[in-house]
Amino acid sequence: MVVSLGMMLISCALPSSGFYRYFMPLIADSIYYAGQFSAYHPLINAMPGRLVPSKDYHGWLLRDFYLGFPPGGGAHHSYLQVFEAWARPLAFWSLFIIPMFGAIIFFSVLSRKQWVQRERLAFPLAIIPLEMMADPQPGHRLNDLWRNKVLWIGAAFSLGIDMYNGSIL
Repeated sequence: MVVSLGMMLISCALPSSGFYRYFMPLIADSIYYAGQFSAYHPLINAMPGRLVPSKDYHGWLLRDFYLGFPPGGGAHHSYLQVFEAWARPLAFWSLFIIPMFGAIIFFSVLSRKQWVQRERLAFPLAIIPLEMMADPQPGHRLNDLWRNKVLWIGAAFSLGIDMYNGSIL
């Protein structure tokens, strides 16, 4: 259980996964939806081409990005063309993204000493696995966490709701 919790916490620690989930559609949205409003056409034409994958609002690249490849795959273009179209804007935006992530890591390292050594605060996500692995008291097979009735009532309640909704089993 501790291994699965550790794997989950490590995968959640990747800040870029949430960022890129919204970032790529954001740079494509500005062109794709501007095609519906003629007032934005002068702005799109003045925009540098390195910011977006394509300035053609009705082109295949943005259409396939939102609607998916046509049945039978990308018959009218190759995946290499898609990669080439996205490589330039992502390389340009990475000039801003990489320093931003570097600043986040820098400020995390800067505040860690104050948090851990001076204020002696526990990391909230580290408490649960430590409690799960704590040694039991002499004469008991399980530690205090696993013998806690509130834990089992809460687990039974949430599992009961999931089973009622058909999410489990």
